[in-house]
Amino acid sequence: MTDWLSGLRKVPEGVTHAAGLISGLDSAFAVGFGRLGAEQIRALEAIGRTFSGTPLQKPLDAAIAAVRKSEFVEKHFVALAAARASLQGAQHDALAAKVAEAFGREKDGGVPAAEDKTQETPSHHTVWLESARQWLMELAIAGFLQLSPETLIPFSATLEKLQGEPQLVRQSALLTGLFNEFVGSLPIAAMPEVPVFRWADLWSRAMVLAARTPPPAAEQSVSGEFQPLGVDLRSHANFVSAVVYGILTPSGGTEAQVVKTTLSAYKVDVLTGNEMWGLFRGSAKELLTAIKNKSSVKIQGMSLLSTGDLVWDDKKASAGGKFDGIAVAAKWLAPGAASLKRPAPAGTDRHPALFAEPVFFEGYSFQRKGESGAPELRFGSQGLPVAVERMGDMHDLSLDDVDRSQKMIGVLRFDRGRFAVQPLAVLTGGKKVEYLAVGSSGASIAAGGDAGGRDSTLGTLRERASKLLRAKS
Repeated sequence: MTDWLSGLRKVPEGVTHAAGLISGLDSAFAVGFGRLGAEQIRALEAIGRTFSGTPLQKPLDAAIAAVRKSEFVEKHFVALAAARASLQGAQHDALAAKVAEAFGREKDGGVPAAEDKTQETPSHHTVWLESARQWLMELAIAGFLQLSPETLIPFSATLEKLQGEPQLVRQSALLTGLFNEFVGSLPIAAMPEVPVFRWADLWSRAMVLAARTPPPAAEQSVSGEFQPLGVDLRSHANFVSAVVYGILTPSGGTEAQVVKTTLSAYKVDVLTGNEMWGLFRGSAKELLTAIKNKSSVKIQGMSLLSTGDLVWDDKKASAGGKFDGIAVAAKWLAPGAASLKRPAPAGTDRHPALFAEPVFFEGYSFQRKGESGAPELRFGSQGLPVAVERMGDMHDLSLDDVDRSQKMIGVLRFDRGRFAVQPLAVLTGGKKVEYLAVGSSGASIAAGGDAGGRDSTLGTLRERASKLLRAKS
């Protein structure tokens, strides 16, 4: 039965309409708000009409009126960033509803609860975030096509301050990636194609996060068994994150649910591939060992956020037993599978690029070039594209592995205007049946302690840092 796939082939009309509005707004970021033409003004006015009757109407009207008069004030750019983020939040929710309907899953219950307490922002955080907003505004006024070292480099001092604050890691990681991408793209005029949509995306997300730190999600203490099913490894030159998806079965007969736990660390650009996993050994050895051994983890009193994020604490984890990841995924993640509680993303994470629905597929064939022009999983006469762009060099899966596979654990994504699957683990067929999973080799190396050995890049860096600290003391 492929009725679920038929339901995914038509993108919701609202998603397409919002994409057109966003494209018009992005043209203003490309040329710069200091040199807008009639086309960009019309795009801004269309955004304003879209938010008529909403809480954003007044700040947007004020922002558009000010921009038309070349009056550039930070709060107006925050309003524009909020409008763009809101459009993408609406896109995300429409896509999530579409997938829930197609797979026979419950729709999420909206933005999850946050902690009901006000957190006072330290004064130095306020200053640095204000500096970040000022820098972002200057980029928007200049326009992405006119970026220069004079516009970019002065922000490096503030960025260094942000990187030293654990409470601002989300903002600093995003700003670090954006800053390095801009600097690495100079001179802009020499680029064969300027990624305006991507840069406007990162810009608006950075501006929203710099305007106000999101309140922490509500949390509860949980105990039980966590079965890791797949890992999504993300990185740029100075940061790496491993998002581990799995099934949490709480103690006491409470309903099982899909959760994810994220390991993150700063890094340097020479640290690549499996060696990056060594950065997680100190904080998540039990989890790395479980990924290596294809086993579960027993947890005791670990924090689970209302967003479905398990806040990993290795001191509250211990080794569990072996389990069949393919069988578990088939039970809970296949189209039409048993009902399972699923996480609802935080408001700041409701974005098409962050859409990630864990899935399980079998009974497909593989086609190197399908109807979409991309590699596809074929279910009868219908195809589902494979998100090849998300299969990086440091991963343990290749298209050849997907070609040989019979069963797959992955996450459903929405990229380039269509749904696609990002493979996380596969079971191959043929004479030699193999279970291949993203992160398995890196986790094995790190769990064994080899990733940070003296002869490794990470070991060398740590030894040099230790010598430098001893020399200074």
